[in-house]
Amino acid sequence: IPFGSIAFVPIKGAIMKDDYCGGIGSMTRAEQINALSSNPNISAIILDMDTPGGMVAGTQTLADAIAKGKMQK
Repeated sequence: IPFGSIAFVPIKGAIMKDDYCGGIGSMTRAEQINALSSNPNISAIILDMDTPGGMVAGTQTLADAIAKGKMQK
């Protein structure tokens, strides 16, 4: 990944805690966001969210990863 890259993370559809039927769950998204946040070559992360909502379980983990990413980027 070149220095100064911007990561684009699409989050579409209902948000589930775990990966389900091809959809990426909030736990996996949190891991992805944490990895992107800790990568020194990524200068920003854009979340493109189009979701009606979903499960409460896993929401805090995803929210914490987003907040941590915001502090790092």
